[in-house]
Amino acid sequence: MKTQLFLCALVMICLPSLVIAQGSPNTNPGDFGFTPRPATAVASPASNGGEETLPNRHGQVWRKYDIRPYTQKLSDHEHPEQAIIDWILRETGTDHWFREPLGLLSANRNTLSVYHTPATHAVVSRIVDRFVLNKSAAQVLGVCLATVSSPNWRTKSQHLMRPVTVHTPGAEAWLLSKENASLLLTDLRKRSDYREHNSPNVIIHNGQTRDIHRFRPRSFIRGITTTGNGTSLQKQTGTVDEGYLLQVSPLFSTDGRAVDVDIRCRVRQVERLVPLMVDSPRGTTGPSRLQIQVPQMSQWHLKERFHWANDQFLLISCGVVATPEWDRAFTLGMPNPFSSVPVRANALIFIECRGTPQQALLKPAKTAGSQNQQYRGRY
Repeated sequence: MKTQLFLCALVMICLPSLVIAQGSPNTNPGDFGFTPRPATAVASPASNGGEETLPNRHGQVWRKYDIRPYTQKLSDHEHPEQAIIDWILRETGTDHWFREPLGLLSANRNTLSVYHTPATHAVVSRIVDRFVLNKSAAQVLGVCLATVSSPNWRTKSQHLMRPVTVHTPGAEAWLLSKENASLLLTDLRKRSDYREHNSPNVIIHNGQTRDIHRFRPRSFIRGITTTGNGTSLQKQTGTVDEGYLLQVSPLFSTDGRAVDVDIRCRVRQVERLVPLMVDSPRGTTGPSRLQIQVPQMSQWHLKERFHWANDQFLLISCGVVATPEWDRAFTLGMPNPFSSVPVRANALIFIECRGTPQQALLKPAKTAGSQNQQYRGRY
């Protein structure tokens, strides 16, 4: 009897605390390791409803430039004004427009709109003048990508060339008079290991970009997959494009006597397809092991900008690199069809200004507009 009375008293003492525990949940977020959402929504910091005018603490001014004298000559181009923006970004640098002071750059076929400091406007004005004051509708550039198995061609030709600054590691560049360039090309074309990879004459409008490219797909077995009910095997194929892309964009001076050329070259070569044996998935019929392939590739990239007078000839050596096309190996300057070594050669790029199509005795039927490809990267 005493034991029963003791248990009843104990229950009566504990019951209020249990009721309180059930009715009052813990509101301390630290006890559960998470942060509760606020009862009211927080305002977005995207817009603070502040200034309604553009800041000009650094003296920025808004100016519009009439670019119709240039764009009207390129009526068959979709966005000819893009070339003006590209060359402004090459001159100023892309970062110049995305940090202090605030700047804006926009264009359509008629007008280039710029908001920036007077110093930046001076740069923009010089670039625009080179587009709108140039009278020629198109120019002819001699652009040639060539290879020679050994750089020993320089032994006899070094005295003909004047070196210029290059930023790409392993690359070199020289300026030659057109007479000396003719002598150099004559000697190179006598060699059995010398090869030119494209037609040298390119008709291009001032400031536009011309793409010269040649690729071929290389197929390979990249994996194994199951089909149907999961018991059959099927090979997965892939492709790698090997070849070259050469991009050239010239901007002539207002008097047409000098030129700036932005040149970019990419070459990708599949050296070989490395075989690899892999186990077949469990539960499938057929062989227990299958062979797949892993491409072993070599590629290089050149990005440079040069300035020179039109009466000179530019030669760029990209070093001994992977060849821009699927080519035969050379041993001692002679073709070697039995060699399994990946083909390497001294890649050369020749650029020459040849004037208008009439001056170069070419028909201005083909233009660069139909073959342009957008290239968006760092300028």
